[in-house]
Amino acid sequence: MQSINGFRLLRRLGGELEFRTLPMLTEIKGFNNLRVIDKRFKLYYCNSIVSINAFQVLRIVGGDIDIQFNESITSIKSFNLLDSCYGIITIADLPQLRTLNAFKNLKFIGSKLVVMAKNLEEFNAFQTLETIKGIYTSNHGEGTINLVIQSDKINHLNEFSNLKFVRGLSLYQTPTLNDLSGLSQIDTSYFKYLKFWNNPDFTACHSSFVCKYLEDPKHQYYFSGNAPGCNTREEILASCTTGTNEWYTNSTATSVFPNPCPLNSRLWFTGQEADFHLTLYTSTGQKAFEGTVSNPVNLPVNRTGLYHYRLTSDGKQTSGAVVVME
Repeated sequence: MQSINGFRLLRRLGGELEFRTLPMLTEIKGFNNLRVIDKRFKLYYCNSIVSINAFQVLRIVGGDIDIQFNESITSIKSFNLLDSCYGIITIADLPQLRTLNAFKNLKFIGSKLVVMAKNLEEFNAFQTLETIKGIYTSNHGEGTINLVIQSDKINHLNEFSNLKFVRGLSLYQTPTLNDLSGLSQIDTSYFKYLKFWNNPDFTACHSSFVCKYLEDPKHQYYFSGNAPGCNTREEILASCTTGTNEWYTNSTATSVFPNPCPLNSRLWFTGQEADFHLTLYTSTGQKAFEGTVSNPVNLPVNRTGLYHYRLTSDGKQTSGAVVVME
């Protein structure tokens, strides 16, 4: 069977719609009026299909949308009127996929979204997505990750600019991703787990969403194998804008030492030979200390964490960050 071109009058499917192990199938047509699939949609091992263009009026899928293990698919240009999917959407193991021009009206996913497409270049999808509900586990952790992105070629996630409610995020092998500003609307009180791993060139971890999430030391995360500056909570926060939103710092390791420094230690601020005015802020922007000091400075805080500083000397200001540890 090379073509499916029927079911033009079908409006609702009470069960599953599955295309599986059809090696000669090259196109799916028809389904012009299909609006609801009560259970799952599945497309597996159809290795002659190059593009998915059907299902243009589908509005609701009650189960999963599973598109995997199709060797020749280069584009998905469908599902653009879909409003809700109550299961998992998985787009994975599609080695030739270049264009995802789909899911433009989708607002709700009931469980999880996984996009693992190594060669994906055009990520034109999910612009209206607001909620990936997912599951909640009492111990949080990996079980709450319900947005997974892996691609060698995408460089931003601006398509997710309307996403507000998602439990957890995993970014894996995304070497060209350099902008996470599209995630700025995520509600960090709903969010439970953040994971960046095996991204050796990834330096985009200092987004407003990430910084806000990491301000709370109780929030859970896992960072490993990323570019310098994106492998620990402390070094990420050291490059974040403070809650006061007044100033910003990049790396400050050479401006104050030791950094990180032990609690109750002395700090030396480079280039300050006379008295200077020092102000310290917590990572959430609360003032922790303000006064006139001189080198070396007895660290005027009694709690560990990240502190941003501003010092004034001879009318000039310098700012940076220091990590206080046990």
